[in-house]
Amino acid sequence: MAAQQGIVGFNSLIDGQPGTPLLPQLTVVPSYNFEEEKFVNQLSMSAVPASSGFWCQAQFEFFAPVVKAFDGEIDVEKSVAASWQQRWLIDDGSLPTLSTVVEVQVPYDDSNANTEISLIGIVAKSTGWGAVYLNSLAVSEDGSDFSSVDFSGVIGAKRIVNATLAVFADITIDEDGLYALELSAERDYSNGLSLGPGIRLLRSGDGSNGIDVSIGIMIFKVFGG
Repeated sequence: MAAQQGIVGFNSLIDGQPGTPLLPQLTVVPSYNFEEEKFVNQLSMSAVPASSGFWCQAQFEFFAPVVKAFDGEIDVEKSVAASWQQRWLIDDGSLPTLSTVVEVQVPYDDSNANTEISLIGIVAKSTGWGAVYLNSLAVSEDGSDFSSVDFSGVIGAKRIVNATLAVFADITIDEDGLYALELSAERDYSNGLSLGPGIRLLRSGDGSNGIDVSIGIMIFKVFGG
């Protein structure tokens, strides 16, 4: 079930499945936005701390500062983030996988910036042809004030083509009516490497009918397996 639900692609979906226990995992996600002519690169390391018990269902991830290249200049976002993902219920063929993710993004070298806290609820269900996903996201941009929270959701599906190839489609919608369509793929290799190219079509938030187009690839590597 967990193997059916795994996601390694350039998309916003989270499957709620912990990775391989006790083996570090590296994720690199370079992308390019054509409308803004902006390059963005994200880097993170994650690990599952135990091979049995409660903590074998947990995954901790550390996100390095995001690097952006825009108008010929390179900017490093002055914040780092960490997350705790916990799988509370495993898909047993009848009930779905239920998981949560708590992520904290902490600024540095910027006295005016706030700590951002996110809570994600995940439902994932294996099917005969792949899996379906529902993510609900609540974000407080000021971790000391939960009176103002932004909500969004992602719904998507994975189609397994064969043992090493899958494709994804998903839609993101937020409370302001902005939405994004994402199409991506996942190609797995025997050495623990996975590549996930994709495209994101985002409705512009300036009131126009324009579409922002981004392309990217998720590069995922499990070490020591």
